[in-house]
Amino acid sequence: MSEEIQQHHDMIKMAVHRTYAIQSPEEMDRHIKSKRKWVSYWYKMTREKIVHFAEATGDVQWLHLDDENFKKRLNEVSHGFGEDPFDRTIAHGFFSLSMIGGLLGKAVRLNYVKLVVNYGLDYVRFTTPVPIDSEVRALVGIDKWEYVYSGDKKVGVKVWWDATIQVKGKDKPAVVAKPILLYYFDRNYTPE
Repeated sequence: MSEEIQQHHDMIKMAVHRTYAIQSPEEMDRHIKSKRKWVSYWYKMTREKIVHFAEATGDVQWLHLDDENFKKRLNEVSHGFGEDPFDRTIAHGFFSLSMIGGLLGKAVRLNYVKLVVNYGLDYVRFTTPVPIDSEVRALVGIDKWEYVYSGDKKVGVKVWWDATIQVKGKDKPAVVAKPILLYYFDRNYTPE
């Protein structure tokens, strides 16, 4: 078993299977130290959802949409994947990546915020395909965080997450990423 897969299995063992509410920014330090992980519920990547994503983004490649001719077309490609990892059409990598935002919020939330904004990604890799009708979930942990200021006032926190999108029944995760999110405080919240 590769080191990457072993780390993935170790993360699953450490995961807590419920939505968790963080009560204060300072609480995040304890979770970083303990390497705590949270998991979301399973989400089914249906054909209909993949088609909608393709239409919305303009990425209508046959690899995602042509169920009928999929195997024939794949055999025409010099893909270098070794043994065929595809038994049916697959979800877009960016669709799988985009699931992090919604699924992360189902695994853990910060109770003291009113607005969450994507800031970007420090890292992302697509490590295995997500076949149509597969179920995926997010496994997330906090890497680091810092306060966001407006002048001298603390108005929120920036959080770097360690996130993977797991595929039910597969050893390797589909996506490994480090998303960065900005969490803006409720107007009435005053951090310590």
